[in-house]
Amino acid sequence: MNIAVIGGGLMGLVLAHRLSQKGYVVTVFERNQQLGGLATYHDYGSFVWDRFYHVILPSDKHLIKYLHEIGLGDQLRWRSTSTGYYVDRKLYSISNTLEFLRFPPLSLWGKLRLAFTLIYGSRIDNWQRLEKISVEDWLVKLSGKKTYQKFWQPLLLAKLGESYQKVSAVFIWSYIKRLFSARDSSLNKEQLGYVVGGYKTVFDRLEKLIYAAGSCICTGVAVKKIIPDSINGLWIERGNTKEHFDKVIFTAPNDTLNNNTVIRHVEQFVQTVL
Repeated sequence: MNIAVIGGGLMGLVLAHRLSQKGYVVTVFERNQQLGGLATYHDYGSFVWDRFYHVILPSDKHLIKYLHEIGLGDQLRWRSTSTGYYVDRKLYSISNTLEFLRFPPLSLWGKLRLAFTLIYGSRIDNWQRLEKISVEDWLVKLSGKKTYQKFWQPLLLAKLGESYQKVSAVFIWSYIKRLFSARDSSLNKEQLGYVVGGYKTVFDRLEKLIYAAGSCICTGVAVKKIIPDSINGLWIERGNTKEHFDKVIFTAPNDTLNNNTVIRHVEQFVQTVL
């Protein structure tokens, strides 16, 4: 079976690798010149590093297992981290309980409510009920209005802009839940990890494995249309070229699908691939 994967980010490359392992012939199409998507990297000259912030946590068990599977387990590095908060043009360290209690921007009551929000959020497992609650309403209810305005709102604005008002409480819950998993209770320290060389190391390894399995990757190629064949499969149009595939998997951002793109039968793989 001949399969096209649109999008050369981590999901697209892992899918291509998995399918190639099963004997399928896969072609990955990535419109940018380099692989990675939202996890891509930047060449700073003297070194190459991730363009955005992508940390690995001890709870990312599927990812860690996959890195070992592709031979990068020995490239994982774990470090204890410190925590700080920049407010009113000053950086405050809040890496331990004493520093947290001394944190000037919040009152003692505000700190207690903030601590309650973090602990309570980390213990929620039924996230579905949070989908109907806005992130602002949820945080104000738990932390209080003053703590929300001083602590949470600036973080939401920095991350999402004014769009944060459209986001559900699931957004901040996922951050709380994931980051709490990075804390080593025995050491009372936060452990965060990375791969030596950043995610470029991962992409380079996946590229080699995909080619070794008989599949290929096309960078700098923008797919214009995905058109169903009248008999079977689909056609991909890129530039003046059309190619036929039995299946097409779309992993690129949804906003790249526009009204001029004919998509009536795109196979999307949503099962866990790591």
